Amino acid sequence: MNARNRQGPPTAQQLALLSAMSELWHAGRYSDAARLYDRSPDRTLEATIMRARAYLQHDDAPATIALLEPTPKGNDALSGCRAMVLAQAYAQIGNYDLADLLFDDAAAIALQLSDAALDANVAYYRAVRFLFERSTNAARELLPRIRALPTAGGQLRALYLESRIFDQEARHRDQARVIIELLTRIDPNSEEHMEIRAWSTSTLAILAREIYIPEACSQIERQLGGVEWPADFNERRFQALRAVGWAYALRGDYFNAFRFLRQCSKYATSDAWRAIAAAQRAELARCRREPTWSRQELAEAEEYAASVDWGTIRDDARLGLLLLSELFVPIDAARAAYYRAQFSEHENICAPHFYRDDPRLTALAQYSSAIVDLATGHEKLG
Repeated sequence: MNARNRQGPPTAQQLALLSAMSELWHAGRYSDAARLYDRSPDRTLEATIMRARAYLQHDDAPATIALLEPTPKGNDALSGCRAMVLAQAYAQIGNYDLADLLFDDAAAIALQLSDAALDANVAYYRAVRFLFERSTNAARELLPRIRALPTAGGQLRALYLESRIFDQEARHRDQARVIIELLTRIDPNSEEHMEIRAWSTSTLAILAREIYIPEACSQIERQLGGVEWPADFNERRFQALRAVGWAYALRGDYFNAFRFLRQCSKYATSDAWRAIAAAQRAELARCRREPTWSRQELAEAEEYAASVDWGTIRDDARLGLLLLSELFVPIDAARAAYYRAQFSEHENICAPHFYRDDPRLTALAQYSSAIVDLATGHEKLG
């Protein structure tokens, strides 16, 4: 029998593993907690659930399902948590019917045990499942159950969920207002609530890049300071720094704009994003009428871009090809056409750092095509 399926009290080794994993988990160091689990031959169901949730943090629902499905069912709180995490995984891959059955199982256990914390958690993750299906009204109906848990974490989750609902409804000023309220409640010098802190900070930065929110930049900088974000959140930190840099640029503060656009490269998770960061610094320098500086940054962007297999890029990092094509239009029209052609080979991208179903993705591609066509003499197409 697998070690994680053994009955009976946990061994000293299991307790030590669980304690170490819990400490790392609460600090937002999900990958470190997962590595501890993977190296241990003797595990409890609670540790296994934490490992499964780490897979979910990295969008690996199939691995979550493969790990948890063989574990034993039951009627205790841990079994309710198991059902809830499995439901999250099935919702993430779009199997909503099975997700709903598992959420029902978890909710029934919470009711049987009068476990308010489990009930609020089930309501929260079921609401997220509804957002996957774009059912904002169904998600909003669960907000009272989430708010019913009178803890700081419960209230933050309710605000976090509300901000995501506003996002899907394209009510972005309302979304920004809720995120600012949420972030004022989070101490940046604490390791608590790291997931919500990272998501909310990066989302507010993206909003501040798109619409004028006077109080946003100070709150973003407050959260980017304090305790260093764990490596699991490097992508979020990169996006936050990049977006707040442009928020400052659009306000005419070029010193802070370049400072953040330079700093974001430190947290880039791939050469594609490093290429984008350098290309955007080149764009900023061009806006400042600094051609030599702009060409230096553009050369760095090309160096990173040359190492990327762009055919495998399906997220919004692929938009870096559009930016490169635009930057080369006044310098080398053929080079601009080359980057535009690379983008055109695989235009069906998913862009998680833009709003869902955002028409700006199509607009960006059309704009880039137009200026490249004009530069290469195709005036009618342009």
